[in-house]
Amino acid sequence: MMKPQMFIKISLSLLVFLLMFLPFIPLVLSSLSFGWQWPEILPDAISLRAWDYVLFGSSGTWQAVGVSLLIALIVTVINILLAVPAANALVRNSFRGKWIMEAIIFAPIIIPPFVAVMGIHLTF
Repeated sequence: MMKPQMFIKISLSLLVFLLMFLPFIPLVLSSLSFGWQWPEILPDAISLRAWDYVLFGSSGTWQAVGVSLLIALIVTVINILLAVPAANALVRNSFRGKWIMEAIIFAPIIIPPFVAVMGIHLTF
């Protein structure tokens, strides 16, 4: 017999799993259907035409993935080369204007949510 705590844990895990993946069902059905329109619950015909075009056609998907991975690799190397010495200097040394350097380093983390909140504030 299952303990009540274990049952609740499994039930909540299943609920979270369903809530996370339920929105992807229409997306997958749409990618597999041919001419699926809104009032119909399920598509009339299944077709892999869209997947064939994206994966094997002349869409340039693999070239774009390759370029994206190359850019990600280059940016990661540059970030490591810049961030490790900067972090080492900030931790080990005490100097004038250290808080300004920390503010500049933390700005990309702090500014986007602040801008979003200001936009919401101005809108409503």
